[in-house]
Amino acid sequence: MIGRLSLAALLLGLSLHAPIARAETNDADKPAAAAPLDAHDSKRTKEELVRHFLALRVAELRDTHNDTFKLDSLKGKVVWINQWANWCGPCKLELEAMRQVQARVGADKLAIVLVSTRDDWSKDQDYLEDHHIPWQAVVLREGRYPDPVALAFTLTRFDKQGRGIRYFPFSSFLDAAGDPAAVLKDALTVDENGAITDQAKFDGLVAMLEEWTSHKGTAKDAPPLKETAPG
Repeated sequence: MIGRLSLAALLLGLSLHAPIARAETNDADKPAAAAPLDAHDSKRTKEELVRHFLALRVAELRDTHNDTFKLDSLKGKVVWINQWANWCGPCKLELEAMRQVQARVGADKLAIVLVSTRDDWSKDQDYLEDHHIPWQAVVLREGRYPDPVALAFTLTRFDKQGRGIRYFPFSSFLDAAGDPAAVLKDALTVDENGAITDQAKFDGLVAMLEEWTSHKGTAKDAPPLKETAPG
């Protein structure tokens, strides 16, 4: 089993001495972001995603009781890992969309884990409690910057000035065996009335998740380690 120190050695290529900025797609008050993952650079994208899914296995996560939480504890269900923040508009819209996805797929088959950064952890917990969101909430514990495991977990990208950019929301999926499944390319959101804004994408995601939860297919049947834009 690969340990955190061994994985850190594998991930050192991501370690740049640069500040981390946080960005969402439609908030003009947040720092300008670098380009999103480049779908045309397949080699780089695959390497980033390999590092990311390795980091999911060993990153230090703590729950609301400050106990260690392991994603392996959810084996048997497909796991939706969503990195979000209370200040991020698309993140909050996606939470409602996630409710609707889970209602279609079934909470007994699809587990949702919401991951916060250390800076957002307290306010994120308040938001989840105020809005009666029942899913597992955890905080990513980061070591001294640059922490290669944390950089890979968050899929931090770097702009031309060497500034690290983290994108919110960001979703990863593990199949029921705990193996890498996919990364969701764009947020799934609702409008002011709670209606899904992109029904084709919603239906495509539901179909994909239902396939993984069935005995007919797992993530191993899908194209490995690629961003997914269902629909």
